[in-house]
Amino acid sequence: MNKYVYDFKQQATNLQLIGLIEGSTIRDVRVALKFIYLDKQILIETDYHSGKISSLMWFYRTQARLYQTYMSELKTCGS
Repeated sequence: MNKYVYDFKQQATNLQLIGLIEGSTIRDVRVALKFIYLDKQILIETDYHSGKISSLMWFYRTQARLYQTYMSELKTCGS
């Protein structure tokens, strides 16, 4: 697991736990998850342009699949 996936998973899991504890709505958690996703995308782009990573599209696809997984889980919770 690369650092981008690990960081995203950790933040998304923490967000879900905090959302459950504080009684946030599913919509609130989804919006916050979207911002975490966008923040990680910016980090990936920055690292790509600085030469830290060489395969930008692979990281984009990996992050997108992970994001969709968490969003699906939230849809299931909201039903």
